[in-house]
Amino acid sequence: MLCEATSRSAAGALRGTFVVRPLSAAAAESQHHRADGKQSSGRGAEKDALTVDEAQFDAITDQIPQRPMGVVEGTSYTLLILAGVAVAGAVLWTVANELLLQPREYTAFSLALDRLRDDPRVMVALGSPVSGYGQETRNRAARQRIPHRTYTDDRGVEHVQVQFISRGPAGVGRVSADMYQDASRQWQFYYLLVDVDGGRGRISIVHPQYQ
Repeated sequence: MLCEATSRSAAGALRGTFVVRPLSAAAAESQHHRADGKQSSGRGAEKDALTVDEAQFDAITDQIPQRPMGVVEGTSYTLLILAGVAVAGAVLWTVANELLLQPREYTAFSLALDRLRDDPRVMVALGSPVSGYGQETRNRAARQRIPHRTYTDDRGVEHVQVQFISRGPAGVGRVSADMYQDASRQWQFYYLLVDVDGGRGRISIVHPQYQ
């Protein structure tokens, strides 16, 4: 009986220090851990899928072309460019016309003076060299100003008439010239006359007629 009591006491002590969990509880805990693992793996998979979707979305949006320029917007830019070119062209033409292109009366004056210098009759009457200027005055600006007028004849051709003074060592002449541009835009004389001072007569270099 002592042995039986001792065995019972040992069994009671063993029960007090070691708790045996039933298999059903262990299985439930194991299933719980498995469920937690599945949930963790599921969340990781969802996160990976979300990352892939974002990458695919970025790739697709990068391939989307920009909005093309509208017809109205493109036309506005074209009109602005054309307007700028027109303004620049007008400015260049004004500068060239004032600085580079010689006025018609001065062109006629230069051509007439060159023609006088090539005529031997003028060289005899006025001597050499022959110079030319606008008026008999000490005012330099007035001397450089060439009296002139323009008109259009019956055929619709525009003429420019000039008058100036030609002077040489032997005398002075009053020059009258009428010039026009032909179909090829070349200057031609309608007439070119030199009245020599002192009653020495008129030298008709070009008679009043079309050449």
